[in-house]
Amino acid sequence: MTLSQHHADCCRYLLIEQGLTPATINTYRANFHEFIMWLNGECLPLDVSSIADYKILRKFMYHLAERKLHKNTVRQRMVSLKTFCKFLLREDIIQRNPFDRFDIPKKVKGLPKPLSDNVRDKLLDLIKRRAGSSNNWRDIQAVVILELGVRCGFRKKAMRSMTWENTDLNSGETWVIDKGDKEKTYILMPSTVHWLKLLKLSRGVSEGHVLLSPKSRTPISETSLHDELKRYVDLAGLSKEGITLHRLRHTFATNALEADMDIREVQELMGHADIGSTIGYVEVSKKRLRDKIKKRGAFSSAR
Repeated sequence: MTLSQHHADCCRYLLIEQGLTPATINTYRANFHEFIMWLNGECLPLDVSSIADYKILRKFMYHLAERKLHKNTVRQRMVSLKTFCKFLLREDIIQRNPFDRFDIPKKVKGLPKPLSDNVRDKLLDLIKRRAGSSNNWRDIQAVVILELGVRCGFRKKAMRSMTWENTDLNSGETWVIDKGDKEKTYILMPSTVHWLKLLKLSRGVSEGHVLLSPKSRTPISETSLHDELKRYVDLAGLSKEGITLHRLRHTFATNALEADMDIREVQELMGHADIGSTIGYVEVSKKRLRDKIKKRGAFSSAR
């Protein structure tokens, strides 16, 4: 069997037996393809002997680092190959994991970057005014996307999987498929419920996906979700602020902690398996508080 055939078997194993998501499998495939292209360029054999040789793997890692990729990106590429090696070892195709012979970069944890209150409010205000005057479902949907992100902490996958059938606007709850294909209940804020009701009314529907592609009116894709956010960010004149769907979620968590919500409650709302993922937002909220104090000169007039 070729190395590519072994990798295809590995992907099937990870998908079916280990329960990895299709998105993760696609990332593994892309990383493997990059490794194969590099082997080809280096005139190295495209068989198991290359993946079993720690010197070749280490050389590939150096190649990635020399391209000035972020350490986390290099790590992600190498972790994909390490997972492949574990599979080969499990199947007795190789006798030793070559990754035992060298170290890959450790994950660099940066602090989340929430939107400032000013940027958040400016974006929300503009889109709400536009939706209120146009009564167009696309404009209303844009408000819903923002509300789900900054008021409820939704992940992209949760937004895309949200349906009217699994959303109770009376209790303010919705049941979605979230990260890792796990079911999760999200709490909807009153303002979010208000705009969801308007969206439902403007479309005249009571079933199907909540967020739709503006052109095809089919369930919104991840690309369309990003495009819709970018469209309204540009309209608000905030294109230089680096606003992304994930930063909307960061903003929700930071705002929740600034409102004195218990960290365990924020962990539950965010769906973090490890509280360590939530603790980073504590540092951000403290930094924002310090920055506000300095900006306002809160203690400059103390006597």
